Amino acid sequence: MVLAHRLLKNSVTELTGLDGYALLTAACVDGLAIDPPAAGLQEHRERYDDVGDVDGWVLDLEHRWRDEQERGAIAVSPEAADMILIEDLAVSPAVVWDAMTDPKKQMLWRIGADAVDMDNPGGARGVGSTTHCVHGKTTIAQEILDWKPYSYYTYSERNPVGMCLWTVALEPLGEGDRTRMRWLVKLTGGGAQRVAMMVFGRRMKKVLNANLEGFADYLARTYPRAAAPSRVSSSSV
Repeated sequence: MVLAHRLLKNSVTELTGLDGYALLTAACVDGLAIDPPAAGLQEHRERYDDVGDVDGWVLDLEHRWRDEQERGAIAVSPEAADMILIEDLAVSPAVVWDAMTDPKKQMLWRIGADAVDMDNPGGARGVGSTTHCVHGKTTIAQEILDWKPYSYYTYSERNPVGMCLWTVALEPLGEGDRTRMRWLVKLTGGGAQRVAMMVFGRRMKKVLNANLEGFADYLARTYPRAAAPSRVSSSSV
């Protein structure tokens, strides 16, 4: 604890000129299996007379912030969605976000998933990450296109009915830990996909509803103090 407190008074700004940054110890980076070059980390070292050298890495948050501000939003609006599922959940947006995006947690609620893993080219979950959901001989890849914790994220995927664009949007409800989660799905495969929906659409809706119920049940099991979630609406065209 003493060392952690002393690291708060570091020399990063003096040496790099950065005011917005994250200082990670080498032990932290190793423990989280972060690839420093892939994550854009810069090597750094603090020195103390009684402790010696403390190796670490610096993440330039100013650069990350500028990139986020310059990048245009990618999100499926309710008006553009071909399918919308809405669920009220008695946990915070942060809890919902973590359960939705962590591949290990996805395995605890995704229906029929044999394996879920994620590639993170940037070193952490975010834009460019791709989740691979394995269902028997079928693997569905979901590439994240926009990432705004804990508000929404958007990904593209190819499933049995073709290419789709997904936005998972979270809205805090009043005071306390309650969240309205929206799954907004837009079909992006053209006319042929509309025809495929006539054949596979009912099955797709059934699978989505089962996954939504599985997600709500997972949260209820994991956070027993949470009140039972409630379905607000489910619609499609």
